[in-house]
This record gives sequence, C-alpha cells and structure tokens, in this order.
Amino acid sequence: MATVYESLDEFDSRSRDGIERMLYDGETFIGAIPCWDFMVTRRSATKLILTDQRVVAYKRGIIRQKEKDVLLPRITSIGFKKGILFGKIVLKGAGFKYSNYVSRSKGRGFASEIRNQTR
Repeated sequence: MATVYESLDEFDSRSRDGIERMLYDGETFIGAIPCWDFMVTRRSATKLILTDQRVVAYKRGIIRQKEKDVLLPRITSIGFKKGILFGKIVLKGAGFKYSNYVSRSKGRGFASEIRNQTR
C-alpha cells in the first residue's frame, strides 16, 4: 500500500495511544500519511488516517489533540492534484470539502486507497 504509516506501531507512543483511543470499537486502522500545515506550523503535524469506516485528520499537539473525521459513505469525490513540491488530496461530499497537502510520491497511492475503501 502507498502509505507512510502502515501500522500503529510505526507511530510514537503518545500518538499511537491517542489514535487507539480515537478508533471506534471494531474499527480497523488501514494506513496514514503525514500532511503539511504550511500556514500554521510549516511542518508535518497532521496525519490523514484511513480506517475501514472513515478518514480522520489527526493532529496531536503539546497540550491537546484535534480530530476531524469523514465517514467513508459520505465521500462522493476523491481527488489528487500533483504540484511541484507537494500533492494535494481533496475529499468532497454533501456539505463539505476537505483538502490537505501531502507527499507527491505517496499522495496518489493514498487517494487510491481511500477510493478503494469507499467502494
């Protein structure tokens, strides 16, 4: 699979614990990819996490963590735009449009994996 994180064991212990608490009962982690927050931190702080039920934007800071999720059945369009330095994954559905900058080399594969899970 074209993800950077293929198992929860690849995360540091604090992130792994936070992600495990965030998962629903019976929900399976599939993969994750780091996203770049240019305007806020200029570094990779957010992770796009794909499970068998949803896509979650997970960000763990020093004091708190943030989660924003989209259930897979609500996603109607999945796009990947390839730029010069980075790519951009765009998820669209009824009432939302969500996009994140990701690695050019891994982004297209991750978008394809989301697409496969929505079928």
